[in-house]
Amino acid sequence: MRAKRSWIPVVIRDRECQAQCNTAVLLVQDAGTRWALLLAGAFGAYSLRANNMANAMGVFLPTVALQDLHISAWLVLSPT
Repeated sequence: MRAKRSWIPVVIRDRECQAQCNTAVLLVQDAGTRWALLLAGAFGAYSLRANNMANAMGVFLPTVALQDLHISAWLVLSPT
């Protein structure tokens, strides 16, 4: 006769890695949002016949509030 498996260790393990999983999901979503904004800006610059991408991104920038991206102590990318 087989012993019953308990679901309690699964719940505990899920709670322990929940913060790590949520962080990974948020990082992927943030990266996807940044790429989508870059593509939208490129398409906007093309469709508006703008001479540079900064002119087209002014239309899309107020719609998304992104945090600064700290790559290193001396390199910070700001969305504004």
